[in-house]
Amino acid sequence: MPSFKELDKKEQERRSKQNATNQGLGASQAFEYGQRSIEEKVRLENLEKQVLVLAEKLSLNVGNPPSDDAKKQDSSTPSSSTSLAKSPP
Repeated sequence: MPSFKELDKKEQERRSKQNATNQGLGASQAFEYGQRSIEEKVRLENLEKQVLVLAEKLSLNVGNPPSDDAKKQDSSTPSSSTSLAKSPP
């Protein structure tokens, strides 16, 4: 299973390529692109949750998903949200 960090790196590369090719979008295309991005984000968050649930059932520690790492980097103040990953007993 590929690590979350590798998947996050690939996703960032994909986004930068898409941003470079989508510089000339009109308003309606940009809106549609934003809608799809939101749908993709929700889908990825759901997949992360599923992976964490499966890992917990198998007693595996997979660490924090990339979205948690990104939230920590984006926020300038400490976050009060709890991590989805559970530490081993």
